[in-house]
Amino acid sequence: MKKILATATAILFLSTGSAFCALIDELSDIVSSVSVSASGNIGGFKTDISAEFGVPMPKIDAVIAAVPTPGDAYMVMQISNITRKPPEEVITVYKAKKDKGWGAIAHELGIKPGSDQFHALKNGKYAQKAKGGKGGKGGGNGNGNGGGKGKKK
Repeated sequence: MKKILATATAILFLSTGSAFCALIDELSDIVSSVSVSASGNIGGFKTDISAEFGVPMPKIDAVIAAVPTPGDAYMVMQISNITRKPPEEVITVYKAKKDKGWGAIAHELGIKPGSDQFHALKNGKYAQKAKGGKGGKGGGNGNGNGGGKGKKK
């Protein structure tokens, strides 16, 4: 019985570890993409994330000043929004764990790999725009979800 339990624990640990590594790689890619995209128009970037997160420009400026890249600032705002923790708290955790990456920071703040929150973290509007997508859910041009039953006669 102990052998089975030890094996199950090892499998769980390894699968969680690989998911965690994938999380780190994906978030690093997002930070890089956002930073490259924002570097061409930092004013537009600040306006976009201010609007996306409903945060006044002075707070955005303070976040950008506290971290090394626009991508890091975006992750601070995205994690703050998802976890409902103030950006200052996210920055504090970032400074303590930045060497471990955004995956560890997100995990420390309660975002588990594979969770709905994790998917929301990867799929923010600006992150999608930086990756060449339209941002947000779907990406179509219409207002509906395509689930209608047609015109009534």
